[in-house]
Amino acid sequence: MLYVRTEDLVAVNPADPKPLFQLGSFYIEHNDFDSGQVVLQRAVAASGSDSAFGDARRDALLTVARLAYR
Repeated sequence: MLYVRTEDLVAVNPADPKPLFQLGSFYIEHNDFDSGQVVLQRAVAASGSDSAFGDARRDALLTVARLAYR
């Protein structure tokens, strides 16, 4: 399995949480739920209140909630 350090993604453009959303989704698609949940939570935190990431933030939070009830 491919593992990417989240610090490397954030270092490229710290103001852009999109790579974190994508990495979290990648981990979940490949059944690495723990890593996916951590990265998605970090992506939500990084997006703050930016309305451009509203849909991604909502999807990430719903995914994390679904994982919690598995």
